[in-house]
Amino acid sequence: MTDVVDRVGGNGKLVHLDQTVAPRKEYQLLGESAVMRQFREQLRRVARTDVTVLLQGESGTGKEVAARLLHQWSRRKNGSFMVVNCAGLAEGVLESELFGHELGAFSGAQRLRRGAFELGQGGTVFLDEVGTASPGMQLRLLRVIESREVQRVGGNRPIATDVRLVAASNQPLAELVQEGRFREDLFHRLNVVEMTLPPLRERKEDVELLARFFLSQAAGVSQSRELHLSEEALAVLHRYHWPGNVRQLKHTLERTVVLDRDGVIGLDDLPPTLSEPEMADAGARPGLAVEVPEGAGLREAVAGFERLFLIKKLAQCRGNITRLSALLGMSRKTLHTKLEQYGVDANQYRP
Repeated sequence: MTDVVDRVGGNGKLVHLDQTVAPRKEYQLLGESAVMRQFREQLRRVARTDVTVLLQGESGTGKEVAARLLHQWSRRKNGSFMVVNCAGLAEGVLESELFGHELGAFSGAQRLRRGAFELGQGGTVFLDEVGTASPGMQLRLLRVIESREVQRVGGNRPIATDVRLVAASNQPLAELVQEGRFREDLFHRLNVVEMTLPPLRERKEDVELLARFFLSQAAGVSQSRELHLSEEALAVLHRYHWPGNVRQLKHTLERTVVLDRDGVIGLDDLPPTLSEPEMADAGARPGLAVEVPEGAGLREAVAGFERLFLIKKLAQCRGNITRLSALLGMSRKTLHTKLEQYGVDANQYRP
């Protein structure tokens, strides 16, 4: 019962794609806000069908949990739930993860390997961060979706596949299509039903429920005594804008359990950044104020101004990196580097 899921099997070991993974755990998207109740109800309705679903939303909002619930509430619940993260994998590795490979298909292929589309027969295949797939991989995915057949790397025999496909992206795929980074035909194949998970800053009424749940969960794992949140700490959690969403809240509460001394989580137990004025909502977008510490040098002052300038322009461009790149006359690569350097998440400035 959690918004954040580790890819582990029942014995706590990492699950590899050539193992059959049957659901052994009940999952739940926590939250009693109107937007979350509406999302869960829509998720239940969609789960009864076999349509392809595109889950969108910022990092840490719970897209994988939503995908698991689609599987858990569907007629395929007794089948496998296969997770393939398209980000961070070389194209050849991702190809093997999805489609499998034959013995000797390439150097190092010392055994036959079945991919997610084969192992997921009768179940669900979840493609996380599908927007990062290369153009060649996008084309192969399109062919598999259209033909309902998969062919292993190095193989020449098509294999019929029967899976429910769920894809997720923390970048709006429609924007990636406009930017020429994602195939429009594949987008329409994946976007049969689109569902967007709201960021935590748009459902602040759920913060206390989530915080208390994660606190009790973390305390149970560490076999700690019962922990409580002070009113001051809870107020800070409410004010903070949570760019990392539910995942960041969970990790923050886990950290407090480690540092706790007296059973009450107070301001001193929370990361200092949560209390900084520029990191609180204060009725405006986060990060629109900057203070240069007393005694700071010119480099620190310039960096502080540059961060503030980038944030303001990012808000002006509504989080669109391509638009901001054109506005500033700066390459996307350089822009991404600077945003990462200053700890700025473009997703939190999207409408």
